Amino acid sequence: MSVKASPQLEQRSRGSSLREAEQVGWPQQEAQLEQAAAEAPQSDDYGMPVQAGAGRMVVVDALPLLYKAHFAFPADARLRNGAGLDTTVVYVFLNMLLNLLSLEPPPTHLAVVFDAAGKNFRHELYPDYKGQRPDMPAEIQEAIPLLRQLLQALGLPVFSVAGVEADDVLGTLAVRGVQEGMVVAVASPDKDFFQLLRWGLILLRPPKKQQYHPAAAATQAKQEGGPSTAVTGEGSTGAGGAAAGAGAGAAAQQRAQQAEQQGGGGERRVSKFMLLPYTEEDFREEWGLAPAQFIDLLALAGDASDNVPGVPGIGPKTATSLLQRYGSLEELLARAEEVGKKPGATLQSAEGAAAARLSRQLVKIETGLDLPPLKVPLEELRLRPPQDGGTASLALCRQLDLRTHEERLRRLWEGPAFQQDPQQPQQPQQEAGGGGAGNGS
Repeated sequence: MSVKASPQLEQRSRGSSLREAEQVGWPQQEAQLEQAAAEAPQSDDYGMPVQAGAGRMVVVDALPLLYKAHFAFPADARLRNGAGLDTTVVYVFLNMLLNLLSLEPPPTHLAVVFDAAGKNFRHELYPDYKGQRPDMPAEIQEAIPLLRQLLQALGLPVFSVAGVEADDVLGTLAVRGVQEGMVVAVASPDKDFFQLLRWGLILLRPPKKQQYHPAAAATQAKQEGGPSTAVTGEGSTGAGGAAAGAGAGAAAQQRAQQAEQQGGGGERRVSKFMLLPYTEEDFREEWGLAPAQFIDLLALAGDASDNVPGVPGIGPKTATSLLQRYGSLEELLARAEEVGKKPGATLQSAEGAAAARLSRQLVKIETGLDLPPLKVPLEELRLRPPQDGGTASLALCRQLDLRTHEERLRRLWEGPAFQQDPQQPQQPQQEAGGGGAGNGS
């Protein structure tokens, strides 16, 4: 399906109804979820208890993972098929996707989100938003059509909504999933998603450098018989093996260590291409803030990766300290005279306050977009085997010389992740919005 979203998004993004809608009934629902999960078994792949029978949805932030795959390989180590086509980005992304499908317990629902080409409401608020970014590398541009073709052949839902940033599409789908009683995992290295963390919603992130050993790739190469499988974590499933990236919190570190110990040789299970769970608890331990406060932290400190200005003279450490003391950006601005020194003077100025409030609008992820593609019943995101039995996707894997992925796909289709619910008819492939992708999220 296709939609032109900009006029509706403009009206909604400037109002408060969305924030109110997010909050209605949530504290009560959160308490119910916590109570229901009190006796549920702990899942190392999700970093939290997962109740039997609960839906489990993974939402994949495609473009940042494509960039990660691309820049991990120097020019003299690219992967190519027999025809000379560079398959590095497709290979690594598909491997990460298959790892996500191998979580324990396996996901029941999945969606892959791409940025649509063109600008969104943030560019209208601040024309220099993401203005410093270079053009997308040619290798990624060439890989995206192949990936979208492969995802369609696999029957996996793909979202790309015109006029809407991928972060807002992911945020809307993820929060909808939690509100409908699912455990939701957002697979992305983007720190902006910290603000979404809550009970029932985790991130799957690459580990920090201190969490994996530089020899992991070499060790895995010896164990699995090839350099390409070594660096992509292929086949590493089970406790912590297929799940996504932790931060510096003690809980995350402990899970990473347990995963290493269970991996048979340790370092194999925590390579930099693994994705490990990062939870609300991990965030609180690492930052000393509530996840919702991360919006105000970025509003104060800015975000160089997105060219968000922030407040001059305030960095992440100062922003964290101020929020620990004052709680929120608005409370801080109301009491700016108490801060003292240069930050206080800047916050008291009209320019400083305006910069903070503008930056907050730029970094806040929208989680209640009222647009047709994002109102699709979540049941349509349920994992099911391809309608053609996998013929098209396996043929494409052979064309790209992705032989190992062929075998993994066959095993996954026979496993619990793709066991179709006999109560539900198989849904066609859903794609939302205009095609193409921007230069990252």
